[in-house]
Amino acid sequence: MSSQLADFLNEHNLSLESVVRESLVTEQLSSEDRAKYVARADARREKKSYSDVGVDKPTALRRGVSVRIVKLALEGQPITRVNRKKITRAVHNLLKGGTDVTVFKLFGDVRSRNHKKPSSDEE
Repeated sequence: MSSQLADFLNEHNLSLESVVRESLVTEQLSSEDRAKYVARADARREKKSYSDVGVDKPTALRRGVSVRIVKLALEGQPITRVNRKKITRAVHNLLKGGTDVTVFKLFGDVRSRNHKKPSSDEE
């Protein structure tokens, strides 16, 4: 079964390995992102809002997407929204912004995977 992601990558001559490599590079923390994470943690400790401290969200998501996740996405299996975002950002960076890349264009109607919340009915 071929997915929209697999078709898109084949159309633009992108490999699974290049998507994983670009994701690792894209999601790697820069010194500015580290400073933002530290400032946000300090604000939480002091129970202040981020707007009071004047800290924006970091751009990097800390970890790139793994080969296993990209393989699941290529098969059309549901993956989490964060992983969809990471794959979309990596593909967009590989294409140098020349093509409009959206989550819908890459994943279509494939539902996102939701994590099951642990039940609190433990006895």
